[in-house]
Amino acid sequence: MSYKTYWENYYKSHAAPQRESRFAAFVCEQIPRGAALLELGCGDGRDALFFAKNGMHVCAIDQASSEIAYLNAHYAQNTNLRFVAGDFTALESFDFAQSSFDCVYSRFTLHSIDAEAQTRVFRATLALLKDGGIFAIETRGTKNALYGKGEPVEGEEDAFIHDNHYRRFVHFERVVAELSATTMSGGGGVFCVLL
Repeated sequence: MSYKTYWENYYKSHAAPQRESRFAAFVCEQIPRGAALLELGCGDGRDALFFAKNGMHVCAIDQASSEIAYLNAHYAQNTNLRFVAGDFTALESFDFAQSSFDCVYSRFTLHSIDAEAQTRVFRATLALLKDGGIFAIETRGTKNALYGKGEPVEGEEDAFIHDNHYRRFVHFERVVAELSATTMSGGGGVFCVLL
């Protein structure tokens, strides 16, 4: 089962947004009203809706096209919120201008992609951030309770398939080192939380 198929099936029975995450509440305190925010892998849209309700201009991407259709049908009246179906690991395929976002928000998405895709996302994200922008990341790390459960993915470090779901558990130090190596011209901030 592909990653996209897993999430399409999941959202068939979990379409309605839940309450925002604690990470979204924390990030919201760091960003001014009116900020432009890009969410990578928005899922049921709960955090995107929360950011929009708090005065941000939000573009939220997810490859689960049926869930994006549901969100657009139910929240189209919110003019500062846009849901887009697509693959956030291919940000260059979208029509975003360079330096157009105050924040790029990634909650529980990095562990759903392989290391090569992560490198692409980092490069593209840092190009999309305005000077002084924030890249907010929450992901699963190797100390997470799910680490090591399931079948190891051949050729990938710390990646497993558990309950038909791919997870790659990231190392905080490596994420920080990779982000540092990918130039952040504006001296922007990174909030990175591993669970």
